[in-house]
Amino acid sequence: MTLDAVHFEAMTDLINRVNRPGRARDRRALAERLWEEGLIDPPHKVPLEPIDTPKRHAMSIESLAVRDGEFERITAIDAGSLNPTTFQNGLVVDVAHAAVASTPSDIDLHRQRTIVAAVHGPPAEVRSTDEWIEFDHGYGRARLLAAPSLKHEEETAVHGLSLAAAEVSHALSFGVEHGDLLLMDGSVYPASILHWADREGTLAQRLHVDPEPRAVLEDAIALIDRCRERSTPIVGVVKNWTARGIVRGLNEADDLEVGTVPWPTDASLFQQLLANIADERTELRWTSWFAMTATVGTGLGYVIEEYDLAASEAASAYDLAMMVVYDPRENLVFRIEAPRFLIEEDSTREQITWHILSGIAREGGPPPTLRKADELARIGRGERRILKRELASALTSTEVPRYDDIRWGSVEAD
Repeated sequence: MTLDAVHFEAMTDLINRVNRPGRARDRRALAERLWEEGLIDPPHKVPLEPIDTPKRHAMSIESLAVRDGEFERITAIDAGSLNPTTFQNGLVVDVAHAAVASTPSDIDLHRQRTIVAAVHGPPAEVRSTDEWIEFDHGYGRARLLAAPSLKHEEETAVHGLSLAAAEVSHALSFGVEHGDLLLMDGSVYPASILHWADREGTLAQRLHVDPEPRAVLEDAIALIDRCRERSTPIVGVVKNWTARGIVRGLNEADDLEVGTVPWPTDASLFQQLLANIADERTELRWTSWFAMTATVGTGLGYVIEEYDLAASEAASAYDLAMMVVYDPRENLVFRIEAPRFLIEEDSTREQITWHILSGIAREGGPPPTLRKADELARIGRGERRILKRELASALTSTEVPRYDDIRWGSVEAD
């Protein structure tokens, strides 16, 4: 114990000096004005467009929780990661493991796994495998991918590539045919790769020429096409929502004349907007659906055109729509995504909306099939330690130690 009561008192006193009288009231009023002037009829700089009548809703969590699901068979995809690891020989490695869960449960389907290892190193040492390597009597498949050749951001590259390749490939192979609804943990599209296009430097440049990340994005396009062909809705549940595109657009919209928007992220803005409509912690709140314009990080449309990716439809066909759900029990905000063409169909929009709301109401978090996928795909801390030791042995090298890992026990010290 390093802090005494006097230290806590000094800290809280310091923070209390930030508390301006009337701040909460002023923010509620500002949020309402932004809803009316900035989101219902958004300025062109705000990357949203209402699909149906813009509304905010509230309903008893208890009544939502007892609703029957709108879909009979649900599949959900998630991927877990070792996390980027740098070795003394200069190689940077990440390994991702994707699994599918289903409701009702299907043990054979749960057994299917996709493993992708992404490695950054000299081209003479690291090359992608051309074919999948099967294991576990054909229930599993694995592949090695060479990450783009970079002078920096190697860890970002291996992490994004391994996770996205495993998750998208697994969804394409096992998610669509086995369910009436496909749930993705996080964005519908591989956001980790899409955001490369939003960076300055070599990651963005490599999207033009490197085959591996381009192949992942083209698989994402193929996944949407497959879902469209089979009439299987695909929905993403974004739990950790850190995007700032909406807040940035509101700040840049001169005609709003609201000054600086005080919310740092889109999630915090929508949390305020949805908290405003009810005081009861027993009511789930949510917005109507909005189309997300095809900018970097929100969909494939921009990247298809910018990087000339192969697609069977026009770039706009891959635009996304979103709604926001706020659960006051834990003050959690979720962004729910789906391809825009699905949400423009009234019956499909209603089905998706009620299915997601009832799942969140029952679980106090992501719908149950998605939670099951998370449990199947997760690589635990103990498993990470063992896997890192095995990798070190295979590479005849040792991990580059980090002080914080040793100090806080993330890695076992020798």
